[in-house]
Amino acid sequence: PRGLSIIVAVAPPIRAFGVTPRLLALGIDGAIHDSGTWRFGWRAHGQMGTVTGAFTCPANVTSFAPGSANNPTGCTGESSDVTTLRYAGVEVQAARRIGRRLVPHAAAGANVVDNIFQTNAQTYGQPDHTRLHARGLTVTTSAGIGYVVTERFTLSADLFYAPLTVRRTSSSASSIDPMFNARALLSYRVTR
Repeated sequence: PRGLSIIVAVAPPIRAFGVTPRLLALGIDGAIHDSGTWRFGWRAHGQMGTVTGAFTCPANVTSFAPGSANNPTGCTGESSDVTTLRYAGVEVQAARRIGRRLVPHAAAGANVVDNIFQTNAQTYGQPDHTRLHARGLTVTTSAGIGYVVTERFTLSADLFYAPLTVRRTSSSASSIDPMFNARALLSYRVTR
């Protein structure tokens, strides 16, 4: 109703490439202005859950001697690290329909992030339970193009960018580490 859409995304706990996700993302978006050719909108969204994997000490490293060039962190067993991913954010979007099928679009937003990386590894024969807690505000931008396959199916591709402020230790200076990725989405509209 009134141009609102609800978005639900789930990454079920199916292990693939050594990683097990348990993620749930929710969102709601609506139109600010929609003339048929131009659409300006907003979105509020969030995600919570965990991803488990051998990030610190993968299996292909543990066969090498601890401290060697192929095992510089001293892994003596495969790790079972857990990343807790939590964020909430808002975004504004603009899109322009070109003809019947092409829809270029762009968006800008901000997210409040509260993530934890928990190491569960054996390094040099000792347990390593280092915990990294990252909290803060991120600004995001994206742009891409949508292709309307049918009235209900749309295929979209985006480029995403977020400049992330990182401080490696409590005494080091902050630096910007850019996060850049490409993504694709196949969407199906339930109602018209």
